[in-house]
Amino acid sequence: MKAKFAAVLSGALLAFAGAAQAQPAGVPEVSGSLSVFVGGTFLQQSGCCASSESIFSFGGAGRGNVWLGSNFSLQLDVIGEGSTGPTKFDSAGNSAKVLGLGGGHLSYRMPSQFLVGAFGAFVANSVADDEDATSSGLFGIEGQYYLGDLTLYAQTGLLFGMTSDNGPDVAQPQSAFFVRFNPRYFLTDNDRLALDVGYAGGTQNRGSGHLSYLT
Repeated sequence: MKAKFAAVLSGALLAFAGAAQAQPAGVPEVSGSLSVFVGGTFLQQSGCCASSESIFSFGGAGRGNVWLGSNFSLQLDVIGEGSTGPTKFDSAGNSAKVLGLGGGHLSYRMPSQFLVGAFGAFVANSVADDEDATSSGLFGIEGQYYLGDLTLYAQTGLLFGMTSDNGPDVAQPQSAFFVRFNPRYFLTDNDRLALDVGYAGGTQNRGSGHLSYLT
């Protein structure tokens, strides 16, 4: 179950990276983007079954933005992610293989100053070499502050309501709190450098083990 927890939180922390500044002159009211990404995750579990492991992940994302006025916008996100395996996360050597996420943001923006908003999403993932799958929802708040070509971007939220095909006798994560910091420096209007750092901690439905996640 630790790998599934990592995959869900990986989606949560990578999902909402598309917001920018207020609508500039000449930009269409409806726009979108496509992207691909690669990365790594580190997972640590304390308690009765303490262990740690790393996973390589890869995927793609599609985003659409609709302006609701000069300062309000709605952004919709769809993301798919895969992770490598097998790992040592369980006795069968299974790892989380496929993750999907759909969600959106509602934001208020002041040109060249700041952004504040809220977001929500549905996350589902499955393991390629067995029939297990999990799903959950997440919501949170976010903000951006603009300093010329530098954008400071932070999010915090909760992942909750996780369901699983495993049944009541199998330990599984139930909820998690996460934070994410994503500063970006724009080299040009179309090119940027970004740093993405996140942390999440959650609880299981059985025992006292605490799951923590860093990316």
